[in-house]
Amino acid sequence: MANQFRASPLISMDGFNYLLEQSQNPRNSKTSLINLVDSIYTRFATKVEAEILLATQNSQVPLKQLKKDLQYRGIVSLMKYLGIEGQVLELCCGNGELSRVLASQALQVRGIDVNQELIDKNNQKNKYDNLGFYSADITSPIDLHEFLSATVAVGLHSCGNLTDMVLNIACTGLPANRLILAVPCCYGKINKTSKILPKSKKLSGEKEKIRYLLERVTSLEGYTGNNPHSRQEVLLELYRRLVDFDRLFFLEERGYSCCFTRISPRTIVQGNQEFNLSPANSAIVALRN
Repeated sequence: MANQFRASPLISMDGFNYLLEQSQNPRNSKTSLINLVDSIYTRFATKVEAEILLATQNSQVPLKQLKKDLQYRGIVSLMKYLGIEGQVLELCCGNGELSRVLASQALQVRGIDVNQELIDKNNQKNKYDNLGFYSADITSPIDLHEFLSATVAVGLHSCGNLTDMVLNIACTGLPANRLILAVPCCYGKINKTSKILPKSKKLSGEKEKIRYLLERVTSLEGYTGNNPHSRQEVLLELYRRLVDFDRLFFLEERGYSCCFTRISPRTIVQGNQEFNLSPANSAIVALRN
């Protein structure tokens, strides 16, 4: 039986409107905004956080790789905590690093990506009997016959609208699916003129608010300097989560229990220095019993 989680009470229409109002209030201090953002997330287990922090101490891994390793560790820890077993399907798997990490945990893993060259390379260097890579374009109708038994769907850093396609496939094309872990990124690439957002019935009458949020995200992405201590970076995180409210509502309307959680911390400390991690470290977690 999977462990359950309790989503923040702010994951509601009232919470959406309240957070949007607070994001527009210039009198809110940076500390107040940080507290607001932190209140959106579900903290699954202090053990998971302790493991992540322990991995950063005295690490000789280059910072760039450590950032990735911590996110992979966060996803593995989430899956273990939630206790979901079965086949994992990673959509938009790219170079297959996460799929290999998941396969190393004795999970049955399949990876999909549109890039045939990457898929060929992934299969050539694949050392796991429980892992396979396949070429497919998730922006077009695809044959899911090979993946119908997948109980977990993962999308790590699926840029822009690709996250929404990951969610669509997971909740409508995979009948055995029980868990979705999606880590969105590149919100500025979301096509604001398309009908993709809002996806949920709950926010269907709030197109102007979604358009406003996407405009704010687009104006801030790439200009904040990836500094988690800046007011702009905190606002960017808040705007991104408000866009993701629509995705959570969409999944809730399809029978999932949903929440947000971080898969890695904002910063890490090594020695006497503090280093920034990727701002795209927040996961949409959706669980269906």
